[in-house]
Amino acid sequence: MDIIQNKKILILGLGNYKDGSGISAALFCLKHGAKKVIITDLKPAPALSDTISQLKKYKKRTQFVLGRHRLQDIYTTDLIIKNPGIPENSAVVKLAKRLKKPITNDIGLFLLFKPQGPVVGITGTRGKSTTTTLIYNFLKQKNKRTWLGGNIGVSPLKFIDQMKKGDITVLELSSWMLHDLKPQLTVAVITNILPDHLNRYANMRAYQKDKERIWQFQRSDQTVVLNAKDRKTRAMAKSAPAPVVWFATGAISRQGVGVSHQQITFNGQTVTSLSHIRLLGKHNLANVAAAIAVAKILRVSNHVIQKVLKSFTGIPNRLEFISNHQGICYYNDTTATTPDAAVAALRSFSHKIILIAGGNTKGLSLQLFAKNISHKVKFLVLLKGNANASLKKALPSKRWCEVGDIPRAVAQAQKQAKRGDIVLLSPGCTWLPHMNEFVRGQKFMEEVKKLAK
Repeated sequence: MDIIQNKKILILGLGNYKDGSGISAALFCLKHGAKKVIITDLKPAPALSDTISQLKKYKKRTQFVLGRHRLQDIYTTDLIIKNPGIPENSAVVKLAKRLKKPITNDIGLFLLFKPQGPVVGITGTRGKSTTTTLIYNFLKQKNKRTWLGGNIGVSPLKFIDQMKKGDITVLELSSWMLHDLKPQLTVAVITNILPDHLNRYANMRAYQKDKERIWQFQRSDQTVVLNAKDRKTRAMAKSAPAPVVWFATGAISRQGVGVSHQQITFNGQTVTSLSHIRLLGKHNLANVAAAIAVAKILRVSNHVIQKVLKSFTGIPNRLEFISNHQGICYYNDTTATTPDAAVAALRSFSHKIILIAGGNTKGLSLQLFAKNISHKVKFLVLLKGNANASLKKALPSKRWCEVGDIPRAVAQAQKQAKRGDIVLLSPGCTWLPHMNEFVRGQKFMEEVKKLAK
């Protein structure tokens, strides 16, 4: 704990998630002997009340600087713990790097101080959360002392003090998290590499470079799991320092997980039947294959894999079934914040779709999304934003409308839907700064549930 005890720590970005990166790092440092913790955030105190309240008992060693980040704090602190949401081009981060100040995040602290035991890390553009959750469920069935954290909503610093030697940790890792890390993971997984976050990265290469950090620092006794059908991940195998295990949604000639004759196989041996999978969409078959690859590497039995698959219907906010109201099925896919993710959702249904989409782009092409809308969507409800000029062209004017909030979006979707139709929230865009995707999904579910009252 030398980098924390009796040191002055700067937390850049407290955040308002009660189990998030910033608050978890602050609490961890204070519990483990930090002399002083300075916490800065661009939000004002009222917006951070849920996280600020957790720090009351440490008020003598805590200083809040809210509504801004101060350059002076970079000069006076020993360690900087950066919330992954803070961009690299911010003035405080640039100064810290120029001064060669040590910078990490909550994941970095966890990997440094956790008890000895296997760590599985998962990244990728699409499918991270579903793959991560499936891996966790597989491993939890084998070893009850398995923990889940990272970009999936809970910082691993929340449970690090409860861990014991030999415990397994499963971490979802975003590109922003990986930027500040040099992880040595027991198993590293990349689900795929597709365009994303080009409003924050200069280009695709910069984005991919951060993703590649998940395997770059591995040892030869560790393993990387890569998508055999993704051109970018295939190319990574040449540079990977650890052995590669592949996964694919079709037959596979290499070591790994493939699909053939309605069976999922590992190294040519049947693991399970496709009939055991309850998830919607072909894209989820890839997520299942990646998760099975990790399960087999860590010696999970076929029986356990089959048992988990038979009961696993997905996770919140990812093609999540909400209700059937008057013969109309409502699905929440709010985390589809890229066009590729929304296209995958559209292709998961054969029914007529009333789609709630649009908002603000992340610098990504909307061409393929618009093409799929024209083929698959009966009526389009657009959430106001800068993406909509392109999406409006996908359908005649009588088959789309634009609204400014979720209640109106659900009302318009219900008005257009008939028995047997699907109402799908799969925006293909972000809606920041108006609201994040999780709030958007929550409000959608609230409005849908009101329909039954």
